[in-house]
Amino acid sequence: MEIKLEHINKSFGAKDVLKDVSVNFSSGKINALLGENGAGKSTLAKIIAGFSGVKIVQQEPLLSKKITVRQNILAGTNIKKSDFTKRLENLQKQWCPSLDLNKKVSDCTSSQRFFTSLFSCIIKNPEVLILDEPGRTLEWHERRLLYAGIRNLASSGMNIIIITHSIEEARLYTDTITVLEQGKITAFYEKSMDFDSSKHNFSTSDFSDFSTNSQKENSSSLSGDFLFKIEDLECRPKFRFPLELKELSVE
Repeated sequence: MEIKLEHINKSFGAKDVLKDVSVNFSSGKINALLGENGAGKSTLAKIIAGFSGVKIVQQEPLLSKKITVRQNILAGTNIKKSDFTKRLENLQKQWCPSLDLNKKVSDCTSSQRFFTSLFSCIIKNPEVLILDEPGRTLEWHERRLLYAGIRNLASSGMNIIIITHSIEEARLYTDTITVLEQGKITAFYEKSMDFDSSKHNFSTSDFSDFSTNSQKENSSSLSGDFLFKIEDLECRPKFRFPLELKELSVE
């Protein structure tokens, strides 16, 4: 299904978020909607998601934490149990082999919650799939598996829209780039690799920088060095029990 929007305006109070936006997203392709934080990308995605046949995986997945991964994915489907089980296991093997389908969502990592939300959309065979900042919580190997799977979906004719602020993610993994800046469409690239950063004022770091910084932060925290440390912290609801703090140290 091709997505075509014309002259879309959206405001929250006095703030104009989208200003006369006209845009096309073609079926059978991975289409990037690229822009900095606050450009209006997620707002536009939610407007598109209002159409039937469209599924969106949001930055903060809407999942029930008290039930399992499998139960979350099953919710809202009308697929026969035997077909559901087979399709879900195929998705798990292809996209995220480490995901335990019987694990409670409350015990899942952020990337596992992402794939839970993704599977709950894909298993319904949407005509259009929107992913809002999909690489944000993923390790590099998870991202490669993700885009390999997305490429297969696009090859089957599905319209894929990637909402991202990462220039590298858009250039490496998508087919087209639509640039959204301060609520306005400022450019369209038929081929993502033709994106010219010199024509745009993006200050946000790409995900390669993000991954490097994350590794540095993790290695620092694992080394035992810290600036602020709290141990044995306990908390009770207000007006019931006092806060107990056994040790507070600053180094």
